[in-house]
Amino acid sequence: MMYSKEERDIQIENMTKVSNAFYSQVTRVGVHAFIEFTGLMNKFIDICRNTSNAGVDFNECNTHTGDELVVHDYDLAYLAEKMDCIFGPTLADEGKRRYFFRAMGWPVPALESATVPLTEKEFFEVMRDAMADRLTGVLGAEPSADAVLEELRTMQHSDLFEGKERRGGSVSPANNSPP
Repeated sequence: MMYSKEERDIQIENMTKVSNAFYSQVTRVGVHAFIEFTGLMNKFIDICRNTSNAGVDFNECNTHTGDELVVHDYDLAYLAEKMDCIFGPTLADEGKRRYFFRAMGWPVPALESATVPLTEKEFFEVMRDAMADRLTGVLGAEPSADAVLEELRTMQHSDLFEGKERRGGSVSPANNSPP
Protein backbone atom coordinates (compact mmCIF):
# COMPACT_ATOMS: atom_id res chain seq x y z
CA MET A 1 0.00 0.00 0.00
CA MET A 2 1.37 3.39 -0.97
CA TYR A 3 0.93 6.16 1.59
CA SER A 4 0.34 9.82 0.76
CA LYS A 5 2.73 12.52 1.97
CA GLU A 6 0.19 13.53 4.62
CA GLU A 7 -0.11 9.95 5.86
CA ARG A 8 3.68 9.62 5.95
CA ASP A 9 3.93 12.86 7.96
CA ILE A 10 1.55 11.35 10.54
CA GLN A 11 3.62 8.15 10.62
CA ILE A 12 6.78 10.20 11.23
CA GLU A 13 5.04 12.10 14.03
CA ASN A 14 3.90 8.82 15.60
CA MET A 15 7.35 7.24 15.26
CA THR A 16 8.81 10.28 17.04
CA LYS A 17 6.32 9.87 19.89
CA VAL A 18 7.24 6.18 20.23
CA SER A 19 10.96 6.99 20.23
CA ASN A 20 10.47 9.68 22.88
CA ALA A 21 8.47 7.25 25.03
CA PHE A 22 11.17 4.60 24.60
CA TYR A 23 13.87 7.06 25.65
CA SER A 24 11.96 8.13 28.75
CA GLN A 25 11.79 4.48 29.82
CA VAL A 26 15.18 3.21 28.66
CA THR A 27 17.11 5.80 30.66
CA ARG A 28 15.69 4.19 33.80
CA VAL A 29 17.30 0.87 32.89
CA GLY A 30 20.79 2.38 33.09
CA VAL A 31 22.41 0.35 30.30
CA HIS A 32 24.19 2.84 28.05
CA ALA A 33 24.34 0.60 24.96
CA PHE A 34 20.58 0.02 25.24
CA ILE A 35 19.99 3.80 25.32
CA GLU A 36 21.88 4.04 22.00
CA PHE A 37 18.92 2.32 20.29
CA THR A 38 17.06 5.61 20.74
CA GLY A 39 19.68 7.22 18.52
CA LEU A 40 19.17 4.49 15.91
CA MET A 41 15.41 5.04 16.01
CA ASN A 42 15.77 8.81 15.73
CA LYS A 43 18.17 8.48 12.81
CA PHE A 44 15.72 6.12 11.09
CA ILE A 45 13.01 8.75 11.62
CA ASP A 46 15.27 11.46 10.12
CA ILE A 47 16.01 9.21 7.14
CA CYS A 48 12.29 8.47 6.67
CA ARG A 49 11.56 12.22 6.77
CA ASN A 50 14.23 12.92 4.14
CA THR A 51 13.00 10.04 2.00
CA SER A 52 9.41 11.27 2.24
CA ASN A 53 10.45 14.85 1.44
CA ALA A 54 12.16 13.47 -1.68
CA GLY A 55 8.76 12.12 -2.76
CA VAL A 56 9.48 8.48 -1.93
CA ASP A 57 7.25 6.38 0.31
CA PHE A 58 9.67 5.11 2.97
CA ASN A 59 7.23 2.28 3.77
CA GLU A 60 8.26 0.73 0.46
CA CYS A 61 12.00 0.92 1.19
CA ASN A 62 13.18 -2.34 2.70
CA THR A 63 14.82 -5.64 1.93
CA HIS A 64 11.54 -7.14 0.70
CA THR A 65 11.07 -4.57 -2.08
CA GLY A 66 14.70 -3.74 -2.80
CA ASP A 67 13.90 -0.01 -2.76
CA GLU A 68 16.34 2.23 -0.92
CA LEU A 69 15.85 4.99 1.62
CA VAL A 70 17.45 8.40 0.98
CA VAL A 71 20.59 8.09 3.10
CA HIS A 72 23.52 10.54 3.18
CA ASP A 73 27.12 9.85 4.16
CA TYR A 74 26.63 11.63 7.49
CA ASP A 75 23.64 9.35 8.19
CA LEU A 76 25.88 6.34 7.64
CA ALA A 77 28.60 7.85 9.87
CA TYR A 78 26.04 8.38 12.64
CA LEU A 79 24.63 4.86 12.30
CA ALA A 80 28.16 3.46 12.40
CA GLU A 81 28.90 5.41 15.59
CA LYS A 82 25.78 4.04 17.28
CA MET A 83 26.40 0.48 16.07
CA ASP A 84 29.99 0.75 17.26
CA CYS A 85 28.83 1.77 20.72
CA ILE A 86 26.40 -1.15 20.87
CA PHE A 87 28.26 -3.91 19.03
CA GLY A 88 31.74 -2.51 18.28
CA PRO A 89 33.79 -4.74 20.58
CA THR A 90 31.89 -7.82 19.34
CA LEU A 91 32.23 -6.96 15.66
CA ALA A 92 35.88 -6.02 16.14
CA ASP A 93 36.48 -9.76 16.16
CA GLU A 94 37.20 -10.57 12.50
CA GLY A 95 35.51 -13.98 12.60
CA LYS A 96 32.28 -12.56 14.05
CA ARG A 97 32.37 -9.66 11.60
CA ARG A 98 32.80 -12.02 8.64
CA TYR A 99 29.92 -14.18 9.93
CA PHE A 100 27.77 -11.05 10.27
CA PHE A 101 28.50 -10.02 6.68
CA ARG A 102 27.65 -13.51 5.41
CA ALA A 103 24.44 -13.58 7.49
CA MET A 104 23.43 -10.25 5.90
CA GLY A 105 24.09 -11.72 2.45
CA TRP A 106 26.83 -9.17 1.82
CA PRO A 107 30.16 -9.99 0.18
CA VAL A 108 32.83 -10.45 2.82
CA PRO A 109 35.40 -7.72 2.20
CA ALA A 110 39.09 -7.95 2.81
CA LEU A 111 38.94 -6.54 6.30
CA GLU A 112 41.40 -4.05 7.70
CA SER A 113 43.32 -4.85 10.84
CA ALA A 114 42.71 -1.34 12.22
CA THR A 115 40.01 1.26 11.87
CA VAL A 116 40.73 4.75 10.63
CA PRO A 117 38.98 7.48 12.65
CA LEU A 118 37.56 10.57 10.99
CA THR A 119 39.86 13.55 10.83
CA GLU A 120 38.78 16.62 12.77
CA LYS A 121 37.74 18.32 9.52
CA GLU A 122 35.70 15.26 8.38
CA PHE A 123 34.03 15.04 11.79
CA PHE A 124 32.91 18.67 11.75
CA GLU A 125 31.74 18.39 8.13
CA VAL A 126 29.60 15.39 9.09
CA MET A 127 28.15 17.23 12.09
CA ARG A 128 27.48 20.41 10.06
CA ASP A 129 25.69 18.41 7.37
CA ALA A 130 23.68 16.49 9.97
CA MET A 131 22.58 19.72 11.66
CA ALA A 132 21.57 21.31 8.35
CA ASP A 133 19.66 18.17 7.39
CA ARG A 134 17.92 17.95 10.77
CA LEU A 135 16.88 21.59 10.65
CA THR A 136 15.71 21.28 7.04
CA GLY A 137 13.48 18.39 8.12
CA VAL A 138 12.09 20.39 11.03
CA LEU A 139 11.79 23.77 9.30
CA GLY A 140 10.85 22.46 5.86
CA ALA A 141 13.42 24.81 4.28
CA GLU A 142 17.17 25.23 4.08
CA PRO A 143 18.30 26.57 7.49
CA SER A 144 20.25 29.77 7.92
CA ALA A 145 23.76 29.71 9.37
CA ASP A 146 22.31 31.28 12.54
CA ALA A 147 19.78 28.43 12.86
CA VAL A 148 22.57 25.84 12.54
CA LEU A 149 24.67 27.65 15.16
CA GLU A 150 21.71 27.86 17.54
CA GLU A 151 21.05 24.13 17.13
CA LEU A 152 24.74 23.39 17.77
CA ARG A 153 24.54 25.44 20.99
CA THR A 154 21.71 23.23 22.23
CA MET A 155 23.18 19.90 21.11
CA GLN A 156 23.73 18.67 24.66
CA HIS A 157 19.98 18.04 24.66
CA SER A 158 20.09 16.29 21.30
CA ASP A 159 20.35 12.62 20.44
CA LEU A 160 23.38 13.40 18.23
CA PHE A 161 25.67 13.19 21.25
CA GLU A 162 23.26 11.41 23.57
CA GLY A 163 25.00 10.04 26.60
CA LYS A 164 28.42 11.53 25.96
CA GLU A 165 28.11 14.45 28.38
CA ARG A 166 26.86 12.14 31.17
CA ARG A 167 30.12 10.24 30.98
CA GLY A 168 31.97 13.39 31.94
CA GLY A 169 33.61 14.31 28.67
CA SER A 170 33.17 16.14 25.47
CA VAL A 171 33.24 14.55 22.06
CA SER A 172 36.68 14.27 20.56
CA PRO A 173 36.59 15.01 16.82
CA ALA A 174 39.51 12.68 16.15
CA ASN A 175 37.66 9.57 17.22
CA ASN A 176 34.05 10.63 17.83
CA SER A 177 34.14 9.41 21.39
CA PRO A 178 34.60 10.98 24.80
CA PRO A 179 38.18 11.63 25.87
